This record gives sequence, C-alpha cells and structure tokens, in this order.
Amino acid sequence: ANLKDLSTMTELRLVQLINCSGRPYDFTVAGDPRTYADLVTRSGLRDVARYASGAGGPNDPGDLPGEIRAFVAAGRDGFFTDNPDLGAQALT
Repeated sequence: ANLKDLSTMTELRLVQLINCSGRPYDFTVAGDPRTYADLVTRSGLRDVARYASGAGGPNDPGDLPGEIRAFVAAGRDGFFTDNPDLGAQALT
C-alpha cells in the first residue's frame, strides 16, 4: 500500500520487494488473502507494474536460479543480482 501511495507522489522508480514465502503485512491487515507467490504470477506482476518499476527478492540467495526462472517464466524481461554466477545458471 505504501508503494501505491508513493507512486502518486514521486517520479522516483519504485521496487516491490518479494519474499519467498508469506504475504505483505498490509495484505494481512486488509484481509487480502494474496501472498508473495501471487505477486509473481503474470497477473500479479501486471498489478505491481501499475505502481513499481521493478521487483526484488530477499538477500539470501536460497534457490536463486529457481526464483529467477519463475520470474522469467511469468514474463519478466530482465533482472539484476548480487550473484551473477547464479543468475547466469538460471538462464542455461
């Protein structure tokens, strides 16, 4: 919700952070049943694109290649990572 509000107040590019599990706190408070997994579906990413220029995940690489493959399969056209070796692995 704060990013949606900010998107109407600034020209800055905003990034929606995505976790590997759970849901955004504002969803919980609002009674919205969607989770972070819902945000990375094709429909979810379309919604995020209305207020954010990008999406990013947690600092722990975890299954970073799997996460990148999921984003690309959902229509993501690019990504950045602190782990370029794992990013390259995801695309092979």
